Amino acid sequence: RASSTQTFTLPIATTAGLEFTFICGDADGEILVTPNAADDMLSKATEDAGASVDTATGAGIKNTAATNVIGDHMHLVSDGVSRWYMIGQSGIWAAQ
Repeated sequence: RASSTQTFTLPIATTAGLEFTFICGDADGEILVTPNAADDMLSKATEDAGASVDTATGAGIKNTAATNVIGDHMHLVSDGVSRWYMIGQSGIWAAQ
């Protein structure tokens, strides 16, 4: 999506192994991914120089137009309880 924020709200993280991948397709747009209010989203590693991101319960992660490039991406997997783990990431993603 060009020149605005595309928001994605994840389902409750109760299905173990459920996966989502988000990819930046327009450098003028932003991607905001938010978990269910009771869930956590955690990141422990990156594929490039971007910093790791840990969020508070219910907080999202954003890839902003100020720093993103086409191809920035993140891959999330549910633990089946209450957490989304970011198992792959490229680009700058910040906690919201």
